[in-house]
Amino acid sequence: MEFQEEENYGLVVIRLKGKMLGGADANALNERIHQLLDEGKTRFIADMENVDMMTSSGLGVLISALTAARNQMGDIKLVNLPEKIHHVLEITKLDRVFDIYSTVEEAQKSFQ
Repeated sequence: MEFQEEENYGLVVIRLKGKMLGGADANALNERIHQLLDEGKTRFIADMENVDMMTSSGLGVLISALTAARNQMGDIKLVNLPEKIHHVLEITKLDRVFDIYSTVEEAQKSFQ
């Protein structure tokens, strides 16, 4: 899995690409989010448009990041979910835990 980040108006947009499987890639994402939290950045948007698949380990990274952000009065919003990823969130009922939006712009507005 690859990811790129950009900061817009105090929000960090993380664009994910590939397979969210766990392991070293997932650890790199988890470490980066915690580093950003340590820098005082607490509002994130995870753009998942280019995520091919997600295992339970990948899902665990998202849950860990969400918990850490909310513990610091922040949040992580998910956008551009492929149908199969959205289905996984529905089955696990995590679609009730994460705020999910169709576009980055919608998620940005929800932070205001």
